[in-house]
Amino acid sequence: MGAVLRTGAPIAGDFLVRMSGALALLAFVGRSGVAAVAAYGIGLKVLYFATMAFYAIRNAATIHTPRTLATHPRQRAPPRAAGRQVLALALLTGAGASALFALLAALIMRAFTADREVAGIGVLFLRCVGGYLVPIAAVIALAGFLMAAGQGPRLFAVTVLGTGGQTALAWWLPVRFGLPGVWLAMSLAALLQLVLVLWLAGLRLLPRRHPQREVVHRRPAATHDFSPH
Repeated sequence: MGAVLRTGAPIAGDFLVRMSGALALLAFVGRSGVAAVAAYGIGLKVLYFATMAFYAIRNAATIHTPRTLATHPRQRAPPRAAGRQVLALALLTGAGASALFALLAALIMRAFTADREVAGIGVLFLRCVGGYLVPIAAVIALAGFLMAAGQGPRLFAVTVLGTGGQTALAWWLPVRFGLPGVWLAMSLAALLQLVLVLWLAGLRLLPRRHPQREVVHRRPAATHDFSPH
């Protein structure tokens, strides 16, 4: 039972902290009026289509990583190749969802509301949320990779730090930028979490460039024929 609690506590804590952060964002959005709350509520429900895809990648990574380790029993750390595959798939999924929401933002909002003010705020949200969706897709997906590698407590610390930063930014940025400051806070906090998760996984967004070695072409040494003629 203790092992189950040690494994499950960081996962439960991750969801609890993220939901608390979402409630805090709702409070900050509420300062902009009822229309902003309605638009945020619609947009958040639409985003579930994307976040569920991210969690599907996370679950697949949680299952696949132990199997990879089982085939390499002498390898203590999870192979970075698996982590890079999870990262690439998550980034592609996040980018695709962001592009889709940006293109269909007006159509999506018209399907849920006839109020022009609510629709206008919702369109702005769906077009700005790409800066949040792409990094958070990688964070959620790599969480499965790290959980399977026994990094649950450290991952939970990343979630707490990111959510705390998001809350602080969502309180401060709207003073300067209005309601879009809340969306900016979401994006910046997601980027912070992505940097920390990549560090935990030992991954990079860009591959290292190895310096090219200078190739020296040498002429073959002259041979002398000492055989008698």
